[in-house]
Amino acid sequence: MIGDKKNQKGFSLIEVVVSTGIFAIFFIIIIDIFITTNNTQNKIKTSQNLKVDVKNILEKIILDIKSSEILYDFYISSETQNYIIQNPDYRLALERDDKNVYYRLGTENCYEGVTTCIEYSEDGTSWDSLTSRNINVEIFDIYISPKSNPFAYLPLSNADCLGDTYNGNGACECSSTSDCYLDQLCDAGICQNPEKMPIVTLVIRATSINSKEEESIEFQSTTSTRKYLK
Repeated sequence: MIGDKKNQKGFSLIEVVVSTGIFAIFFIIIIDIFITTNNTQNKIKTSQNLKVDVKNILEKIILDIKSSEILYDFYISSETQNYIIQNPDYRLALERDDKNVYYRLGTENCYEGVTTCIEYSEDGTSWDSLTSRNINVEIFDIYISPKSNPFAYLPLSNADCLGDTYNGNGACECSSTSDCYLDQLCDAGICQNPEKMPIVTLVIRATSINSKEEESIEFQSTTSTRKYLK
């Protein structure tokens, strides 16, 4: 009979509980997929931003190297007058026609929250951070070859030679390479400057600091300066 309430059935309590449980399981699965996808996208975005930041820094420094010469005088010890380039070094000094430029791994001029950064200067005194506020630079290694200036002037006296071996004709005499300054070679009894173009290798490793998951990236590049004399 129409309207007979005795023949109408509803959901039992067990059916409601089971349905709610199944719905909750599917809801949890969907939320988990959403969170995982979101975290993956954030990780990829952080990695891409870090890669772009470090690559831009590296390209700027390489461009300066290609348009400059190594400022070898910057690496001369005031005490021994010898070159004190360390490989790796954390300082890069370049000489251009209009101005000198300097790079170093520093801590004094970094953005707040950044431990170490790459610093830039045009006078060797006033420094600014070259890296952004989103990355911490762990490694800024600089390899310079040769370690001594291949375009250095010829010696003029015993003071310019190891062991007072000046021969009076613009050269230091030698019996082995140990009688010559760093990176010089003993050839035919004369200390010779290396006939090679200065080359700089840069290694940069940086870490993102404004993300939930720490991302690190490392770049390495080798380039030569603009000057070559033989």
